[in-house]
This record gives sequence, C-alpha cells and structure tokens, in this order.
Amino acid sequence: MNRKKLKNIEQLLESLSMELHGQYTEYSEDMVIITVPVNDDESKFQSVRGYVADRQTAQNETAQMVMLSSTVCTLHDHPELDFKELLKKNYYMIYSKLTITDEDYLEVEAATRYEYATAQEVEAMIEEVARKTEELKQELLGAKAN
Repeated sequence: MNRKKLKNIEQLLESLSMELHGQYTEYSEDMVIITVPVNDDESKFQSVRGYVADRQTAQNETAQMVMLSSTVCTLHDHPELDFKELLKKNYYMIYSKLTITDEDYLEVEAATRYEYATAQEVEAMIEEVARKTEELKQELLGAKAN
C-alpha cells in the first residue's frame, strides 16, 4: 500500500471530522476512527472506521479503495433480524450497503476508488454511514423493546 496516499486520506479524514464537528482518532497504523454527530443538536454521535484497502475489481484488477464502515450489531444478539428487509434497505442508500462480516457483525459500509474520491464525496459517505448506522441501531432497540 502506498503510505503517501494513505497519509493524504488520513489528513482528509482528520479535516472532515473537524468540519463535521466530530472527533478524529488514529486507531492503528492503517485505520482511523471518526466520531461524528448524527442529529441536528449534536447530542448523538456515531463512530466510523476509515482505511484504504486493496480490492479486486470486476475486471480482475486490484484497486485501492477508501473504505468507511460502522458496526450496527452482532447478529447473534438479534436473531429476529429479517434479512430480506435488510436487503431492501440497501436500495435506499446512495453510497452505503449493509454487510455481514466474518466475525458475525452487521455493518454499514461505503467504498470508493481512492483515485476518484473527492472531499465532498467522502464527507457524504461518512455522513451516510454514520446516520444509517444510528437509524438501524434505533430500529433494533425499538424492536427489542416490543
């Protein structure tokens, strides 16, 4: 991975976290955490992980991708989840998609090719990942309460 490019994306993410009235944390050498408000009065916050990863394209090439993700829940804590309904939610997301990780987590994830990413696009991705994660968490809490 090209560390110069990664450093540039880290600077962008740090700058965006300040613009969004959030907090920036270097989690590890190749991952950062951006905690941003998800409501108008900035009383609720959601953390989004940001990193650069190599991914295989449909043309069987390797591309560097800016990855942003946030955890909704662990699946074993929510056996009532309707996967068909979750799949339908993907339709209403612009940058994001719902994913299930090998570790049994439901996550909201957004990705774009590093070479094409703009500051405005990455900002919109961060906001969508954070807000959709918060919405899903609230839905699950409401479902658990019923």
